[in-house]
Amino acid sequence: MDLTDVQQLMAHMGWADALAWRCVLGAPVAHDDDRVRKLLVHIHVVQNAYVTIWKREPLALPDADSLPKLEDVYDWGRAQHETIAGYLERLTAGALTRAVSFPWASELGEQYPQRYGATLAETFQQVALHSAHHRGQLLTRLRELGAKPPLVDFIAWVWLGKPRPEWRPVRMRA
Repeated sequence: MDLTDVQQLMAHMGWADALAWRCVLGAPVAHDDDRVRKLLVHIHVVQNAYVTIWKREPLALPDADSLPKLEDVYDWGRAQHETIAGYLERLTAGALTRAVSFPWASELGEQYPQRYGATLAETFQQVALHSAHHRGQLLTRLRELGAKPPLVDFIAWVWLGKPRPEWRPVRMRA
């Protein structure tokens, strides 16, 4: 995986998250759904955890209860994408092969023993795939609530000319 691949993975992730958020914000039935809020918090908490690892900063993650309102989750999640974009601007191709340490690795211990290290490039792939997995759960939940989720597939992003994410001010429809 090279720097262009990483940049494209992160660009797609931002675009897909922004589209998912537009669906959430446009679906009043989703505004008070605890499952929707918890999935959004989880997606952005994981993104924040990886940004923290990439920047070699101490890990300090909020839990779902510290972001009680959907607007708070939106603002915080959008900020994660801005931080990722800023990090990518300074990232060099040579950095992609550096080994990455996971602060939570010891907690996984016997269930998932670390036999091999992960590179910085592999962590970008992990955060993109993990976000996509939970974004799929979110979009399924939105469909269950009667909303019409957007198509957020990577190939759709390519077909559309790789658009930038459209983050908008929070204006929840009542």
